[in-house]
Amino acid sequence: SYNYNQVSLESINKWKWGKIPFSSRMYALASTQNTPFESLAFIQGASPETMVDDKYSRTRTFFPENKTTSTFLFQPGGSLNLRGFIGENLSQQTTINNKDTILNTSYGASGGAWNLEIDFDDLFKIKSNKLTKPLHLDFYLFGDLGIIQSNRTDRIEFAKTYADAGIGSALTIKFSPYDITPLTIRCDMPLWLSESTNFEAGSRFILAVKRAF
Repeated sequence: SYNYNQVSLESINKWKWGKIPFSSRMYALASTQNTPFESLAFIQGASPETMVDDKYSRTRTFFPENKTTSTFLFQPGGSLNLRGFIGENLSQQTTINNKDTILNTSYGASGGAWNLEIDFDDLFKIKSNKLTKPLHLDFYLFGDLGIIQSNRTDRIEFAKTYADAGIGSALTIKFSPYDITPLTIRCDMPLWLSESTNFEAGSRFILAVKRAF
């Protein structure tokens, strides 16, 4: 068993500027240093604790295994939600007790993020017919900004600030006109990362079930 304290805040807002819908999410998590790994803040997406509670991510099914060399990657939305960094080895070189040390910066006890999506499918209306009526395709631009606490053990400080941007699409399938939750399949393509060791624009496709937020 674990004895730790944690507080989180999430705010999702949706509005329109003319015909263009905007969606934004602000997220913050503060935890004590003895927080278990599965409950920490994660730069790249949902924490293991959140993934276990989701029927699509609790077990590996048809989604690919995430590797640094993968073209297609799986990203369950959640936590800091910087989707473009899925598949990246995030680290920071620092000095602790006069020794050069490399720290993992993909997770930490505390962190905060701002996520933005700008939908533009309303600008290009496509008439539906009997075959396409159960389907709805969204196109959007996305941008994410986040910062996470360093994993130093000698003092508390924040690590690097990360940011990404790209283009995405989401296909929603309605199986019947009755009250059945539709299935949404998301595909995001990062076009820019604030830092990377092996990223090229358009070389990575991020797959998920449900929108990022």
